Amino acid sequence: MELTVVIPSFGLDALLRTCLASLASSLQVAAIDDVRVVVADNGSSNPYRVEHLGGDRLEILRLDQRTSFARACNMAARSAPARRYLFLNNDVLLHPQAIADVVGTMDAVRNAGICGARLVFPDDRIQHCGVKMDDGPIGPYHEFAG
Repeated sequence: MELTVVIPSFGLDALLRTCLASLASSLQVAAIDDVRVVVADNGSSNPYRVEHLGGDRLEILRLDQRTSFARACNMAARSAPARRYLFLNNDVLLHPQAIADVVGTMDAVRNAGICGARLVFPDDRIQHCGVKMDDGPIGPYHEFAG
């Protein structure tokens, strides 16, 4: 299965390395071999270098000017066309089973176009559990936000 992981990041090298380590662990559990990891260096004063971040499937897209998270994600996705994308913040610590669960959901739900994550605080309270799309009076909203 093909997967491109996009991680916009501005500085915070140690945090990004921790994110990449948890990503590697989760990819291993999911047994995904065809993966491409693109770090969108969002104008960091000290540009990222692959040899400092590690990872054999890591690419860096240097953005010389800082931009929004969404724009950095879109630019990185355009530079690495794929069938499936995983967009991560650089402060995400993935549970080892996370990617296997997300990919399983995408495979199980016919015509799924997007799958979100459940974000959990260290004390097990839910931070974010996806966006519910609703035609009702409030429209899209965060369900179970903590």
